[in-house]
Amino acid sequence: MKKYNSVVFLIIGALVAIISFLIKPEGSQDREFWSDAVLNLALVLIAVTLLDWLWHLAGGEPLSQSVSELKTNLDLFNSRVQASTQLLADGNATGLQRLVLRSSDLITPEGWMKRLGSAKEKVDLMGYTLHVWTKGADFEGEVLRLVHEKQARVRMLVMDKNNPLFTSFINPDKFTVAFSRAELDEVEACANRMSQKALESRSKGSFEFRTVRTGVIPCQICRTDDEMTLIPYLYSVIASLSPLLLIRGGQTSRLFVTFANEFEELWRLNRPPQLTPAQVKPEAKPSNQGPQEDGSTAA
Repeated sequence: MKKYNSVVFLIIGALVAIISFLIKPEGSQDREFWSDAVLNLALVLIAVTLLDWLWHLAGGEPLSQSVSELKTNLDLFNSRVQASTQLLADGNATGLQRLVLRSSDLITPEGWMKRLGSAKEKVDLMGYTLHVWTKGADFEGEVLRLVHEKQARVRMLVMDKNNPLFTSFINPDKFTVAFSRAELDEVEACANRMSQKALESRSKGSFEFRTVRTGVIPCQICRTDDEMTLIPYLYSVIASLSPLLLIRGGQTSRLFVTFANEFEELWRLNRPPQLTPAQVKPEAKPSNQGPQEDGSTAA
Protein backbone atom coordinates (compact mmCIF):
# COMPACT_ATOMS: atom_id res chain seq x y z
CA MET A 1 0.00 0.00 0.00
CA LYS A 2 2.86 2.32 0.88
CA LYS A 3 4.38 1.82 -2.56
CA TYR A 4 1.15 3.00 -4.25
CA ASN A 5 0.93 6.02 -1.95
CA SER A 6 4.38 7.13 -3.05
CA VAL A 7 3.39 6.75 -6.71
CA VAL A 8 0.32 8.88 -6.11
CA PHE A 9 2.42 11.60 -4.45
CA LEU A 10 4.83 11.55 -7.36
CA ILE A 11 1.99 11.88 -9.90
CA ILE A 12 0.43 14.73 -7.94
CA GLY A 13 3.78 16.49 -7.80
CA ALA A 14 4.20 16.16 -11.56
CA LEU A 15 0.69 17.49 -12.21
CA VAL A 16 1.25 20.45 -9.90
CA ALA A 17 4.47 21.25 -11.74
CA ILE A 18 2.57 21.23 -15.06
CA ILE A 19 -0.05 23.56 -13.60
CA SER A 20 2.69 25.99 -12.54
CA PHE A 21 3.87 26.20 -16.14
CA LEU A 22 0.30 26.68 -17.42
CA ILE A 23 -0.21 29.70 -15.21
CA LYS A 24 3.22 31.08 -16.07
CA PRO A 25 3.07 34.89 -15.77
CA GLU A 26 2.67 37.12 -18.76
CA GLY A 27 3.63 40.41 -17.19
CA SER A 28 1.38 40.03 -14.14
CA GLN A 29 3.04 40.06 -10.74
CA ASP A 30 0.14 38.17 -9.16
CA ARG A 31 0.42 35.34 -11.65
CA GLU A 32 4.21 35.26 -11.15
CA PHE A 33 3.73 34.81 -7.41
CA TRP A 34 1.20 31.98 -7.80
CA SER A 35 3.31 30.27 -10.46
CA ASP A 36 6.36 30.24 -8.18
CA ALA A 37 4.29 29.07 -5.23
CA VAL A 38 2.75 26.17 -7.16
CA LEU A 39 6.13 25.20 -8.61
CA ASN A 40 7.71 25.13 -5.14
CA LEU A 41 4.85 22.93 -3.92
CA ALA A 42 5.45 20.54 -6.80
CA LEU A 43 9.17 20.35 -6.05
CA VAL A 44 8.48 19.63 -2.38
CA LEU A 45 6.09 16.79 -3.23
CA ILE A 46 8.51 15.24 -5.68
CA ALA A 47 11.50 15.64 -3.33
CA VAL A 48 9.67 14.06 -0.37
CA THR A 49 8.57 11.12 -2.51
CA LEU A 50 12.07 10.50 -3.87
CA LEU A 51 13.58 10.84 -0.39
CA ASP A 52 11.08 8.34 0.98
CA TRP A 53 11.99 5.87 -1.76
CA LEU A 54 15.72 6.27 -1.12
CA TRP A 55 15.25 5.83 2.61
CA HIS A 56 13.12 2.74 2.01
CA LEU A 57 15.85 1.23 -0.23
CA ALA A 58 18.39 1.91 2.53
CA GLY A 59 16.29 -0.05 5.01
CA GLY A 60 14.54 2.77 6.85
CA GLU A 61 10.87 3.60 6.83
CA PRO A 62 10.52 7.15 8.09
CA LEU A 63 6.87 7.46 7.12
CA SER A 64 5.86 4.31 8.94
CA GLN A 65 7.64 4.82 12.27
CA SER A 66 5.50 4.33 15.33
CA VAL A 67 4.99 7.08 17.88
CA SER A 68 7.14 5.21 20.43
CA GLU A 69 10.03 4.94 17.93
CA LEU A 70 9.82 8.64 17.16
CA LYS A 71 9.81 9.45 20.89
CA THR A 72 12.85 7.22 21.48
CA ASN A 73 14.76 8.89 18.66
CA LEU A 74 13.78 12.33 19.93
CA ASP A 75 14.94 11.49 23.47
CA LEU A 76 18.25 10.24 22.10
CA PHE A 77 18.68 13.42 20.08
CA ASN A 78 17.89 15.59 23.12
CA SER A 79 20.39 13.71 25.29
CA ARG A 80 23.11 14.21 22.69
CA VAL A 81 22.33 17.91 22.42
CA GLN A 82 22.47 18.25 26.21
CA ALA A 83 25.79 16.40 26.37
CA SER A 84 27.24 18.58 23.61
CA THR A 85 26.01 21.72 25.36
CA GLN A 86 27.55 20.61 28.66
CA LEU A 87 30.84 19.79 26.94
CA LEU A 88 30.88 23.24 25.35
CA ALA A 89 30.15 24.86 28.72
CA ASP A 90 32.95 22.85 30.38
CA GLY A 91 35.36 23.92 27.63
CA ASN A 92 34.49 27.59 28.11
CA ALA A 93 34.85 27.30 31.88
CA THR A 94 38.17 25.43 31.89
CA GLY A 95 39.86 26.65 28.72
CA LEU A 96 39.87 23.23 27.06
CA GLN A 97 39.79 23.77 23.28
CA ARG A 98 40.47 20.33 21.83
CA LEU A 99 40.64 16.74 23.04
CA VAL A 100 41.95 14.16 20.59
CA LEU A 101 42.44 10.45 21.01
CA ARG A 102 46.04 10.42 19.74
CA SER A 103 48.44 13.35 19.98
CA SER A 104 49.87 12.55 16.55
CA ASP A 105 46.39 13.16 15.06
CA LEU A 106 46.62 16.85 15.95
CA ILE A 107 50.30 17.82 15.84
CA THR A 108 53.08 16.43 13.66
CA PRO A 109 56.83 16.75 14.42
CA GLU A 110 56.90 19.74 12.07
CA GLY A 111 53.88 21.17 13.87
CA TRP A 112 55.64 20.93 17.24
CA MET A 113 58.61 22.92 15.95
CA LYS A 114 56.35 25.50 14.32
CA ARG A 115 54.53 25.89 17.62
CA LEU A 116 57.82 26.34 19.47
CA GLY A 117 58.93 29.03 17.05
CA SER A 118 55.63 30.90 17.43
CA ALA A 119 56.27 31.64 21.13
CA LYS A 120 56.85 35.26 22.10
CA GLU A 121 57.75 35.44 25.78
CA LYS A 122 57.64 32.11 27.59
CA VAL A 123 58.19 28.43 26.84
CA ASP A 124 57.94 25.61 29.39
CA LEU A 125 58.69 22.05 28.26
CA MET A 126 58.19 19.13 30.64
CA GLY A 127 58.48 15.46 29.83
CA TYR A 128 60.05 12.19 30.85
CA THR A 129 63.07 12.68 28.58
CA LEU A 130 61.92 15.13 25.85
CA HIS A 131 64.32 13.26 23.59
CA VAL A 132 61.97 13.52 20.61
CA TRP A 133 61.87 17.29 21.05
CA THR A 134 65.64 17.62 20.86
CA LYS A 135 65.57 15.73 17.55
CA GLY A 136 63.22 18.26 15.97
CA ALA A 137 64.48 20.22 12.97
CA ASP A 138 67.05 22.73 14.30
CA PHE A 139 65.71 22.49 17.85
CA GLU A 140 68.80 24.05 19.41
CA GLY A 141 68.82 26.88 16.91
CA GLU A 142 65.11 27.56 17.45
CA VAL A 143 65.52 27.72 21.23
CA LEU A 144 68.51 30.06 20.97
CA ARG A 145 66.59 32.33 18.57
CA LEU A 146 63.82 32.58 21.14
CA VAL A 147 66.37 33.54 23.79
CA HIS A 148 68.43 35.94 21.65
CA GLU A 149 65.91 37.58 19.33
CA LYS A 150 62.67 37.45 21.34
CA GLN A 151 64.35 37.58 24.75
CA ALA A 152 62.05 34.75 25.86
CA ARG A 153 62.39 32.61 28.95
CA VAL A 154 62.73 28.94 28.00
CA ARG A 155 62.68 26.18 30.61
CA MET A 156 63.08 22.41 30.21
CA LEU A 157 62.22 19.89 32.90
CA VAL A 158 62.90 16.15 32.57
CA MET A 159 63.21 13.15 34.87
CA ASP A 160 66.47 12.56 36.65
CA LYS A 161 67.91 9.16 35.71
CA ASN A 162 68.77 8.51 39.37
CA ASN A 163 65.25 9.31 40.60
CA PRO A 164 63.88 6.24 42.50
CA LEU A 165 60.63 6.64 40.53
CA PHE A 166 62.37 6.75 37.17
CA THR A 167 61.01 3.37 36.08
CA SER A 168 57.39 4.22 36.99
CA PHE A 169 56.19 4.89 33.43
CA ILE A 170 58.72 2.79 31.55
CA ASN A 171 57.07 -0.21 29.94
CA PRO A 172 59.80 -2.80 29.27
CA ASP A 173 57.81 -3.99 26.25
CA LYS A 174 58.28 -0.53 24.71
CA PHE A 175 61.61 0.72 26.11
CA THR A 176 64.33 -0.50 28.41
CA VAL A 177 65.53 1.52 31.38
CA ALA A 178 69.02 1.65 29.87
CA PHE A 179 67.59 3.03 26.62
CA SER A 180 65.68 5.77 28.46
CA ARG A 181 68.74 6.72 30.51
CA ALA A 182 70.81 6.92 27.34
CA GLU A 183 68.19 9.29 25.90
CA LEU A 184 68.49 11.46 29.01
CA ASP A 185 72.27 11.62 28.56
CA GLU A 186 71.76 13.00 25.05
CA VAL A 187 69.13 15.49 26.26
CA GLU A 188 71.39 16.75 29.05
CA ALA A 189 74.27 17.20 26.60
CA CYS A 190 71.97 19.18 24.31
CA ALA A 191 70.75 21.30 27.24
CA ASN A 192 74.30 22.01 28.38
CA ARG A 193 75.24 23.25 24.91
CA MET A 194 72.23 25.56 24.80
CA SER A 195 72.90 26.83 28.34
CA GLN A 196 76.49 27.68 27.48
CA LYS A 197 75.55 29.49 24.27
CA ALA A 198 72.76 31.39 26.01
CA LEU A 199 75.19 32.59 28.68
CA GLU A 200 77.77 33.61 26.13
CA SER A 201 75.25 35.71 24.23
CA ARG A 202 74.49 37.83 27.33
CA SER A 203 70.91 38.12 26.11
CA LYS A 204 68.06 39.36 28.28
CA GLY A 205 66.32 36.09 27.52
CA SER A 206 67.23 32.87 29.32
CA PHE A 207 67.42 29.11 28.96
CA GLU A 208 67.17 26.92 32.07
CA PHE A 209 67.28 23.16 32.46
CA ARG A 210 66.51 20.99 35.48
CA THR A 211 66.01 17.31 36.21
CA VAL A 212 63.36 15.96 38.59
CA ARG A 213 65.11 14.30 41.51
CA THR A 214 62.06 14.73 43.77
CA GLY A 215 58.59 13.82 42.53
CA VAL A 216 57.59 12.33 39.20
CA ILE A 217 56.54 13.67 35.79
CA PRO A 218 53.07 12.24 34.99
CA CYS A 219 52.51 14.01 31.68
CA GLN A 220 54.19 15.93 28.91
CA ILE A 221 53.53 19.67 28.94
CA CYS A 222 54.33 22.17 26.23
CA ARG A 223 53.46 25.72 27.21
CA THR A 224 53.97 28.59 24.78
CA ASP A 225 52.75 31.87 26.28
CA ASP A 226 48.97 31.40 26.90
CA GLU A 227 48.59 28.08 25.09
CA MET A 228 49.33 24.63 26.46
CA THR A 229 49.25 21.07 25.17
CA LEU A 230 49.16 18.23 27.64
CA ILE A 231 49.76 14.54 26.95
CA PRO A 232 49.18 12.15 29.90
CA TYR A 233 51.69 9.31 30.08
CA LEU A 234 50.15 5.85 29.72
CA TYR A 235 51.91 2.59 30.47
CA SER A 236 50.38 0.78 27.49
CA VAL A 237 51.25 3.17 24.64
CA ILE A 238 53.91 5.71 23.70
CA ALA A 239 53.25 9.46 23.91
CA SER A 240 52.39 9.88 20.22
CA LEU A 241 49.51 7.42 20.70
CA SER A 242 48.27 8.97 23.94
CA PRO A 243 45.39 11.48 24.18
CA LEU A 244 46.16 15.19 23.88
CA LEU A 245 44.48 18.18 25.51
CA LEU A 246 44.80 21.63 23.94
CA ILE A 247 44.23 24.38 26.51
CA ARG A 248 44.13 28.14 25.94
CA GLY A 249 43.46 31.19 28.07
CA GLY A 250 46.51 31.61 30.27
CA GLN A 251 45.70 32.82 33.78
CA THR A 252 41.99 33.14 32.90
CA SER A 253 41.76 29.37 32.29
CA ARG A 254 41.44 27.21 35.39
CA LEU A 255 42.73 24.11 33.63
CA PHE A 256 45.72 26.04 32.27
CA VAL A 257 46.53 27.36 35.75
CA THR A 258 46.24 23.88 37.28
CA PHE A 259 48.88 22.35 35.01
CA ALA A 260 51.04 25.47 34.98
CA ASN A 261 51.16 25.18 38.78
CA GLU A 262 52.15 21.51 38.44
CA PHE A 263 55.14 22.56 36.36
CA GLU A 264 56.05 25.34 38.81
CA GLU A 265 55.86 23.00 41.81
CA LEU A 266 58.18 20.42 40.24
CA TRP A 267 60.48 23.21 39.06
CA ARG A 268 60.66 24.64 42.59
CA LEU A 269 61.21 21.27 44.26
CA ASN A 270 64.16 20.52 42.01
CA ARG A 271 66.25 23.65 42.33
CA PRO A 272 69.97 23.00 41.91
CA PRO A 273 71.49 22.15 45.29
CA GLN A 274 73.06 25.16 46.98
CA LEU A 275 76.61 24.87 48.26
CA THR A 276 77.07 25.51 51.97
CA PRO A 277 79.91 27.76 53.14
CA ALA A 278 81.80 24.65 54.27
CA GLN A 279 81.56 23.23 50.75
CA VAL A 280 82.95 26.34 49.10
CA LYS A 281 86.64 25.74 48.49
CA PRO A 282 88.66 28.83 49.48
CA GLU A 283 90.97 30.27 46.89
CA ALA A 284 94.68 29.64 47.49
CA LYS A 285 96.59 32.79 48.41
CA PRO A 286 100.20 33.27 47.37
CA SER A 287 102.60 33.38 50.28
CA ASN A 288 105.26 36.05 50.73
CA GLN A 289 106.87 34.29 53.63
CA GLY A 290 110.09 32.43 53.35
CA PRO A 291 110.92 28.97 54.63
CA GLN A 292 109.92 28.27 58.23
CA GLU A 293 112.12 26.86 60.86
CA ASP A 294 110.93 23.33 60.09
CA GLY A 295 111.72 23.84 56.41
CA SER A 296 108.09 24.11 55.26
CA THR A 297 106.40 27.09 53.58
CA ALA A 298 103.31 28.87 54.88
CA ALA A 299 100.01 27.70 53.31
